[in-house]
Amino acid sequence: DPQYIVRFMNPGRLIKVKNLDEDFGWGAVVHLEKLKSTVTSEEQMTVKVLLHVTKESAGSKVASELKAVTSPKEKGEMTIVSILFPLIQQISSARIYIPDDLKALDKRMAV
Repeated sequence: DPQYIVRFMNPGRLIKVKNLDEDFGWGAVVHLEKLKSTVTSEEQMTVKVLLHVTKESAGSKVASELKAVTSPKEKGEMTIVSILFPLIQQISSARIYIPDDLKALDKRMAV
């Protein structure tokens, strides 16, 4: 239930992300967002996560269009993606330092 994990979604928290057959491994939480639905009055929570994806799919901001880096030899790119809670497989107790400004590629790659 999302209400129980919201308090753990701090910037830098490591979470394991999987979307259908695409296992992205561990990513770092950047920001938690509450979105209000225009159709209903319900709020939906999304998590902005820094994920390691292939360079070809890095331009997309939609989780379903992203491709995970599958081999250590493959060069990828760190990109920020908004995901829904059902894509979170695990939450780590570990947190890492996240720079304030992640717009530059070199800052994202340094994480």
